[in-house]
Amino acid sequence: MSKLDRHTLLIDDEVAAFLKSVKTRQTVDIEAAGTLPRKCDEKNPLQNNSSDAVRRKIPVKKTDSSSPKPGLVPVLAGSPWKHYTQEYFIEHWCLFAIATSKTSRENLHMIRSAPALNDEKLQIIRQICHPNVVETMEVYSHDDGNHYIVSRMMESSLMHVCRAPEYPSESQLSSILFQVLSGSEYLISKGLVPESITCAGVLINLAGEVKISNIEEFQPGGLEMYRKDS
Repeated sequence: MSKLDRHTLLIDDEVAAFLKSVKTRQTVDIEAAGTLPRKCDEKNPLQNNSSDAVRRKIPVKKTDSSSPKPGLVPVLAGSPWKHYTQEYFIEHWCLFAIATSKTSRENLHMIRSAPALNDEKLQIIRQICHPNVVETMEVYSHDDGNHYIVSRMMESSLMHVCRAPEYPSESQLSSILFQVLSGSEYLISKGLVPESITCAGVLINLAGEVKISNIEEFQPGGLEMYRKDS
């Protein structure tokens, strides 16, 4: 099956920006003409059956509320480079330094700078623990006011998957979508609104686990939205 024949497509960030500008121009043209697009009154009789079939195929795993609550992510004073050795850089939605701990050089870690991290958002990030959100291990608070977030290694991103020569299958795309939605729902319940989920901001490890990474870019206010919907 070719990429264009699929029901689900990953949209490149550059393409998404282009489509957004086209949609904005179309909206302006419609308002200027004083007309609105006509809605279809007839419902597709196959729509509900198709949705039911998709639900049966995709397993839904609910979060176990009885599991023990994780502790807060520690905030340490100073620079992370006193405790980590920089190996190389990799760019996803931002520039990550790939580093190893000076006490144990077995595992790789990702370190990113978060200069705009305020106290409110920092406290929210310290409480976040979900299988579909990149795990924050430590946060360093530097004397210059900058913060550095240390997280577990994630080898790739949806941007790489989107641009790969071999496009994912429908089952793989369904798994990716389910994991992104699970992470988004959790972040909203914790008080963050995921307004800017991009292919570059969603990372994937070698085990196929999909995790949202750019949480410091999200805005507070998700908790109120979550309470209204529940």
